[in-house]
Amino acid sequence: MNVTEKLQQCIDTLEEIKKSGYWPFASPAPCSTECRIKDGINDALNGLYRAKANHELMFGRTGRDPMKCVSTKIVEK
Repeated sequence: MNVTEKLQQCIDTLEEIKKSGYWPFASPAPCSTECRIKDGINDALNGLYRAKANHELMFGRTGRDPMKCVSTKIVEK
């Protein structure tokens, strides 16, 4: 499984939690702790969406290998 697929799997898991009936998302009047849980999951989702989009910008369009870091060698003359 590549990085794009792993990021998508994380996104899918969090989206499933949101739609699963999990109490903080199902509560008609969530308490402050439930709101913080929801905020944490929503923040995580937003971060994963950004990470995936930027990963695709950097590696998807260029075809670069995301698992090999570019190296630079400084030679003193």
